[in-house]
Amino acid sequence: MSEIVKKQRWFWHDEDEENWLQEQSQNGYHLVKPGFISHDFEKGEPRNYVYRLDYLGSFKDKEGYLQMFADAGWEHLGTLMEWQYFRNEASAGEAPEIFTDSESKIKKYRRQEMAMLGLLPIYLIVFFDFTVDSAIDFWMNVLIMAVFTIMLAISGIFIYKIEKHIKKLKAL
Repeated sequence: MSEIVKKQRWFWHDEDEENWLQEQSQNGYHLVKPGFISHDFEKGEPRNYVYRLDYLGSFKDKEGYLQMFADAGWEHLGTLMEWQYFRNEASAGEAPEIFTDSESKIKKYRRQEMAMLGLLPIYLIVFFDFTVDSAIDFWMNVLIMAVFTIMLAISGIFIYKIEKHIKKLKAL
């Protein structure tokens, strides 16, 4: 029976996560299930797996999408909040890519950015729904405003980092 190990790590950017997953694989820990902060790894022999993430968003033909990757030799490891995790073994020092040009990478990040922006109306509705309720006491309103501010800040940081990366890709 194989040993499953949990490892925790937080990432702001998918390429950082891909590099970390590849490093883990080279040390004998192979991703079997992605998680929000904690990933499940199978302990085994070191391998030169390359991991790639794609943000699917509201893609209609998920089966066709996954089959396209399978046909290209990519193993689908799972989904986390619309992020698709794939792996393929590198051959002769050559790391396979799922995106071969900057424009397709930019489209991936735009899909992610639109999803983040789509959450803003939900935040506002929940915020105003709670704060206009006079049955909630002062300290609960303060707590709700703090949580709302944190969620907006996190979303803002993600959007800022996405835009910064898109700008870098456009410069290539």
